[in-house]
Amino acid sequence: MPFSGNTYTGPTGSTNAAAGQVVQSAVWNNIHTDLADALTSLRTQNNTQTPSWANLMAPNGGFNVWQRGTSFSVAASSTAYAADRWCLTTGANEASTVAAATGIDDAAAPNAACKATRDAGQTGVTAMTFGYPLDSDEVSRMRGAYVSFECMAKAGADWSPASGTLTVELAVGTGSPAKRGAGFTGETILFSETADLTAGGSAATITATSAATVPTNASQGELQFIWTPVGTAGADDSVTLDGCCLVLGEIVQSFSEIPFEISLEMCKRHYRKSFPYGTAPAYAAGRTGAVSAFSAAAARVSVYVAFSPELRDTPSVSTFSTEATASTWADLTASVSVTAIAHSSIVAASGVLIYTNDSISAANHFLVVHYDADASI
Repeated sequence: MPFSGNTYTGPTGSTNAAAGQVVQSAVWNNIHTDLADALTSLRTQNNTQTPSWANLMAPNGGFNVWQRGTSFSVAASSTAYAADRWCLTTGANEASTVAAATGIDDAAAPNAACKATRDAGQTGVTAMTFGYPLDSDEVSRMRGAYVSFECMAKAGADWSPASGTLTVELAVGTGSPAKRGAGFTGETILFSETADLTAGGSAATITATSAATVPTNASQGELQFIWTPVGTAGADDSVTLDGCCLVLGEIVQSFSEIPFEISLEMCKRHYRKSFPYGTAPAYAAGRTGAVSAFSAAAARVSVYVAFSPELRDTPSVSTFSTEATASTWADLTASVSVTAIAHSSIVAASGVLIYTNDSISAANHFLVVHYDADASI
């Protein structure tokens, strides 16, 4: 195809004829002109918009999935997940809040961005990181290839880092999937791009491309946003992020949505719960979605919960009473609590057995309990 960049130019004679050539009509010229415009448009679209499945952060690069809730208090000197797949790491005196926000590039989109805020009055001034750890299957797709990244970022009115600097960094290593922490085994930093955001200013687009290909033995990785606050936090010492797109190749491409239900299913490989989607896991948060058991006699009860899709690894399982501030079964027939246990030997990526060591007092008792299963990196 005779492309110059994204622009298609038709063959000589397609829109004008040399001496001796037969020209059918002006319609023939229009056909070739229209064809050239169409091919130019398609080439431009292909080079600037990524198919949703090509985004290595497709499960939640757009911050649409929030199974654990939509607002989180993250203690100082800790690491905690917020939006699915995303975790914030704070230092001393850097208690923070992570919450769903209106999308930067779509004012009508709810929960389509993420806002990380150092809480007002906090005085910690060590680097904070907001990261998206990658699983081995995601890293394996990158091996031997260049990678490119794009996102949008917007600083709050009291954004404090010196020069407003926000860094986006992609690192890979050769160990098992893990959070980056102090660094990976055999670490390679593929790109480290900075943007100086203006406090209270407009959104900025941040792009980056790796200077080299991803090592062919890479098996762990994390995309991180890093910033170092300064002084005492004001009311809005925050950064809002949206539309994270990580793709193979040296051409930066823009974020493209995938259907929410597919994004949710992809995120469930890392974390799932019995609660309805809009209900954060908590004690006494209602019975909807709870798993149940029925006593056939005065004996113990149990239920096996199968995970579909399977989790990425063996999860940590927590249980929640539907009625009380406790991790117990609720015996709705007798209005009592019964110990709930996730069986340590019958828990796997495929499912878990939840049971009780207590003997139910009689037959025909109906019991319910909620759970969550966390296999996050």
